[in-house]
Amino acid sequence: NTFSFMLAGIGIHKGIENEKVKDIKNLAAKNPSRQLVLLGDTVQADASVFRRVLQDIPNQVEVVLLHAVQGFAPPADMKNNAKVVIFTDYADAAEQLYARGTISKDQRDAVLSEIAAGKPQS
Repeated sequence: NTFSFMLAGIGIHKGIENEKVKDIKNLAAKNPSRQLVLLGDTVQADASVFRRVLQDIPNQVEVVLLHAVQGFAPPADMKNNAKVVIFTDYADAAEQLYARGTISKDQRDAVLSEIAAGKPQS
């Protein structure tokens, strides 16, 4: 909501965190047979959001992808969680997802090829 967004602008993230958790859990409840792939970064509330989701609905989370932004260290408990992949760039994410069996070799190679070709990442 607008008020939570304004508070986040001054470094108070609890409102946005609560909204994100609620939204993710609602989406999961509407899709009980689906596994979640959560993507965020270490800058603001994403790690806290994902921690809460992992605590509340761990069986519905396939993997958490957490981009480690320089200057914003990932929380220690996220580093030690088997469902969390902390990555520095897309190539690192692809390599880690392949190593854990989440994506195939062909999928990993496709990501690496896109990166090598200099294509925009989305």
